[in-house]
Amino acid sequence: MSVEESSSPYLPLDILQEIFEYTARVDRQVALNLVQVSSWAREWIDPILYQVVSLRRESTIRNFLRTIETTKSERFFLDLRVTHLTIFFVPTSQIPTHCHPSCHSPERLGTAVSNLRPTHLSVLFPTILHGFYPQLNLPFYSRLTHLSIINDSTDWTAWMGFHSLSNLTHLALDVRAEPQPIDPEKAARICSTVAFILGHCSSLRVCVLLLLFTPDPHQTRDAIARWQDAEDRRLIFLRDTEPFRDRNAREERVIWDKAERAMARQRSGSSSVVIDI
Repeated sequence: MSVEESSSPYLPLDILQEIFEYTARVDRQVALNLVQVSSWAREWIDPILYQVVSLRRESTIRNFLRTIETTKSERFFLDLRVTHLTIFFVPTSQIPTHCHPSCHSPERLGTAVSNLRPTHLSVLFPTILHGFYPQLNLPFYSRLTHLSIINDSTDWTAWMGFHSLSNLTHLALDVRAEPQPIDPEKAARICSTVAFILGHCSSLRVCVLLLLFTPDPHQTRDAIARWQDAEDRRLIFLRDTEPFRDRNAREERVIWDKAERAMARQRSGSSSVVIDI
């Protein structure tokens, strides 16, 4: 006899809901199994499962497309239940994974995402080598408060439109610092772009430069800071000690937490610091 055919549960529904929601948060695979056998579980667990969406592989894109075709799932997106969206571009994929409002293929994915207004976004855009420049003034980005860009500085120093992110309070930008020492021209471009962002993003509280592949993060920090006209304590340097790991919503929270701590230290009078994550 299935769960649906059984009589009322032995535990009160509110207790069951607590148990199922806790399970969904600590073990995603068990949660996926639960939603297959119980409509109660699906109703309680779906909002948790869809809160964090990571689009990394072609198979993930196919599953995502299949899921959003259902009426119930469409309501989740319209209700803005997706709060963390991680997007990876896979140039070899037959299905474009640059999930972006301006993309035309696949149309259903573009339409679904264009209805979203995320507040937290971690994104790896196609590089400028693919001729891609994000249009940051699109409605999709209008409610962003936390933005983590995984592209290297070669890309984001060539982009325009950061000033249109009027609600942005936290920004993280990847900097691949190899080879050592960092090229002076690259350091100058980074500093110029960051200075523009700090000067034109009115709500910005924290701007993180996340250093990757650098054996001497302090040397890299100094090489970039050398081009600053004036010190801005909103600028934080972090070093990723495991640059090959995937970045997900949990990792992003670590970045913001570390950045806030570093900024507090700098505001208390400490000189610019570099903190490992």
